[in-house]
Order: sequence, then C-alpha cells, then structure tokens
Amino acid sequence: MAGILSDLRGTEVAYSTVTEEQYLEQKLAAGLPESVADFLLAWVRGINTGEWDNPSGDLEKLLGRKPTTVREYLREHYPVRQQR
Repeated sequence: MAGILSDLRGTEVAYSTVTEEQYLEQKLAAGLPESVADFLLAWVRGINTGEWDNPSGDLEKLLGRKPTTVREYLREHYPVRQQR
C-alpha cells in the first residue's frame, strides 16, 4: 500500500514493518476484543503467505461486478491534496 500511495501522491510514503505482537497490541489498544484482533491477524498472515494471490472469481460473481482494486480504493479514499 505504501508503494501505491507513493505513486499516487508523487512523494514517498514510508512503510513500517510491525511484528505480529505489535499488530495485536495496536488492535487491542484501539479497543478491539482479543478474539477480533486474533481473527484480523489470521487475515494478515494469509495475505503475507499469498493465500489470496489467485482470486477465484467468486467475489465478482457475488457482487455482479469486478471488485475494486487496492489502487482504485486508495485513489478514491485518499485523494492527492492539491498543493497551494
């Protein structure tokens, strides 16, 4: 995501790696229940191991349209601010 945001903004967005323990601490500090934090960590692990690298097409069938890409989502929700 940092790479995509850097590209969209035209300036470097720093990427910081956090350990699994730090990730859980951040989620718990944000008020999430431990079971939810553990569930989210399982998703992060899946992403990191490539679990969802080969989409099945099921989401597109369910939605009736192509899913939004990460780049499209970030472009829409984190627009580049005009410099003054």
